[in-house]
Formats: sequence, C-alpha cells, structure tokens
Amino acid sequence: IRINGNVLEYVEVNSENYNDLGVTAKDASNNVLSGVSVATSPNLDLTQIGTYLRSYTVTANGYSNIAYRTIIVRDTTGPVIEFPGDLTLSLSQVDSYDFKSDITVTDNSGGAVEVTVTDNIHSLAGSYTVEYRATDASGNVSTKLRRVVVTE
Repeated sequence: IRINGNVLEYVEVNSENYNDLGVTAKDASNNVLSGVSVATSPNLDLTQIGTYLRSYTVTANGYSNIAYRTIIVRDTTGPVIEFPGDLTLSLSQVDSYDFKSDITVTDNSGGAVEVTVTDNIHSLAGSYTVEYRATDASGNVSTKLRRVVVTE
C-alpha cells in the first residue's frame, strides 16, 4: 500500500474541502486492489485547528496492510482590517475620537483578534498616520495604515 501525495498534509482552517489523493494498493503480483477502507481520528473537521491521523487499510488473502497520512489543519492567514469608506479621516476633535470605533476586523479562524492602535496624533492641525495591528490566536499579524488629518 502506497500513499498518493504527501504523508504530511497542511490545510488552512475553514477551507471548503480537503482533496485526499488516497492510496494505491497492489498485491504481490502487482495487481491493483480495491476495497481500501479509510478512517480518520479524530474525524476531520476543517473548522477546527488540530492534527488528524488518517489510516488506509487494505485486506487481501487474509493479510492487512495499513498506511497513514497526517493532516494538520492550521491558521496561517492574518486577520483582515477594514475601514468604512476612505482611508483618510478628517477630525477636528481628535482628543475624543475612538480610533477602533469604525473598523471591522475578521479572521478566517473565527477566533478572537486583538487590535492595537498606534498613533502620534496631537491636537495641532496637520497630517498623521495611525497604525492598526491585528493579531489572531495563532499569532498571525496584519497591519494597516490610515491617514488622519487634524483640522482646526
């Protein structure tokens, strides 16, 4: 019995599907055998980060052979930071503005995302840059810059 494809497979969490390439099983005379049974422990769940072991078993003439594939569902994609409308924000009362109030942050894993905002804005009129940094539970980081114009 021979694994088709890789013995170790990586799949992004919340992927729509996993394409299992299966195995090829042959007897001592090099004839292809059918009837390969497949089991995965725990059950493969593409919505859950984790390690899954898939076994392939073929039985012929009273003998069984087993091959294994490890499938790792992981999150390697950073969160998505979105602003409504333009990336430029004009403010007259910068001291009371909550820079997190109008952003949307989503993550493919569906888990919690920590968002930090870094700025050097003060009340003087001018143009400033605000950095938004989003980190998901897997440690993936995304950053996005926003221009803020402070008016008098």
